[in-house]
Amino acid sequence: MEERKGFMTPDQIKILAKLIGLKGIYGLLAPSVLRLIDDLLLEKVKAKIPNAVDVLPVVYQIVDEIFNSFDVDEILAAIEASKQLPEETPIPA
Repeated sequence: MEERKGFMTPDQIKILAKLIGLKGIYGLLAPSVLRLIDDLLLEKVKAKIPNAVDVLPVVYQIVDEIFNSFDVDEILAAIEASKQLPEETPIPA
């Protein structure tokens, strides 16, 4: 099992960084920055919840379900396809 220091696993952090799609140095730093934010956010939440040990497993399951509910490659392909549309093409709602 992947070590989870924040709300997300290391693989989920990579997925999120990939979806954000930063390029260059920002793209290289994105996973580390996201992990730091995730870790700090979890520590703040733990400090506010008196029974964090009981609540966090449920939160982890919710985060896992969110990440399991979408296909990253499909989303990235749709983003790329939208970039290929001519400027005058109306995008259906």
